[in-house]
Amino acid sequence: MHTTGNNRRSPATGPAKVSRIFLGCDLDVNDLTTFIRLNLDATSAHPNPDVLHTVRIGDTTAFDFYFARGKQDAKISQVSGEPLVIFRGLPSSDTGSYTLQRNGVLITMRNLTTPCADE
Repeated sequence: MHTTGNNRRSPATGPAKVSRIFLGCDLDVNDLTTFIRLNLDATSAHPNPDVLHTVRIGDTTAFDFYFARGKQDAKISQVSGEPLVIFRGLPSSDTGSYTLQRNGVLITMRNLTTPCADE
């Protein structure tokens, strides 16, 4: 994830700060495997062993990444934060619960004052 700032000049107010968040790119299976092994903390515990859960903490927010790594649908619950990206997944009827299909991804954003459900 990469955040950039850009100072553009607005005629009425002067410089304006613009923020962008880059969430992904086109990766094949080998790229994803390398990315997960090198960049994510696989020791993060999650109640469902078919889900890799890692947390990236910023200054004011935390991003929770959930990756389905099994061949079957993965049901996850106790998910904190606002969902930003749901790829190959659906929210369940229970609040904070999702079902991720094979290779599914869920990314949520939460305020740092809100604790992670499985920490």
